[in-house]
Amino acid sequence: MINLFIDSSYKALFIALTTDKEVIDEVCIMAEANFSEKLLPLLKEMTDRNHISLNNLHKIFVTVGPGSFTGIRIGVTVCKTLGFALKKRIVPISSLEFMATTKTDTDYKIPFIDARHGYVFAGVYDKKGINIVEDSYTNIQNLIDKIKGSITFISYDDLHLDNTILPKYNILDIITRHLNDEGLNPHEVKPNYLKKTEAEEKLI
Repeated sequence: MINLFIDSSYKALFIALTTDKEVIDEVCIMAEANFSEKLLPLLKEMTDRNHISLNNLHKIFVTVGPGSFTGIRIGVTVCKTLGFALKKRIVPISSLEFMATTKTDTDYKIPFIDARHGYVFAGVYDKKGINIVEDSYTNIQNLIDKIKGSITFISYDDLHLDNTILPKYNILDIITRHLNDEGLNPHEVKPNYLKKTEAEEKLI
């Protein structure tokens, strides 16, 4: 059974085709400002290269946030459209959980995305990538205060924190963890921004 995974939630565009046990193909490029131009052509190149028809997909996995409002919308919209057209269910994934598939030697890992003004989108994960402090819109110190042990920070952003590394995704980790998720009807899939947009906040 073939699965499609798409992450366009932040600075990197990640697309993968997998079976339940192996990676067929994957691509990860830095394309923050060009997701809408690159996602579909890259997906077509990947399916053509591997002689795979989208009709043969079993499940579609997509990161739903947090991250870039525009990036999240692009990935979610593409996957919802594919899911509707192909009659496939969609498994929503936290972008921070995907970042937490990065292997580390510390007790905990904190994937984060800079949300500006001293805040981040972040959560705490254990060595196995299991979420132990819920993803939230917060500040780093709040999360650090909730755990005891060594920490690796995972991010594309530089907040001058010790022991910060770039994400190095393990696609099979995330697929295996959510393989038995039932998934959602495409119409039920929604972005998880974790906070209101600036325009929404100004309306309050």
